[in-house]
Amino acid sequence: MAVSKSACVHLKQETGVVCGRYEAVVTDELLAFSWNWSGRPEETTLVTVRLSETAGGVELVLVHEFFQTPESSAAHEAGWRDNLGKLELLAAMEEMT
Repeated sequence: MAVSKSACVHLKQETGVVCGRYEAVVTDELLAFSWNWSGRPEETTLVTVRLSETAGGVELVLVHEFFQTPESSAAHEAGWRDNLGKLELLAAMEEMT
């Protein structure tokens, strides 16, 4: 899938809308994008997702950085852990079918 770096990330969440821009795109390897909750322009952060093949499948490493407060960092970490846990469960279910 081709993604232009000028494309905009726009995610509607229960807690608001996240906007950003793609900063780096390398097919099957890397996706980096800015992350900003609407209404909070003072805190734009960076999400980087790296994928690499392993003997057992694919490893996903997610780094979300440049938070202004430890509380904001902790809240985002909890959100990512919850959502990545759901992804892990979905992948396990797919393996069973």
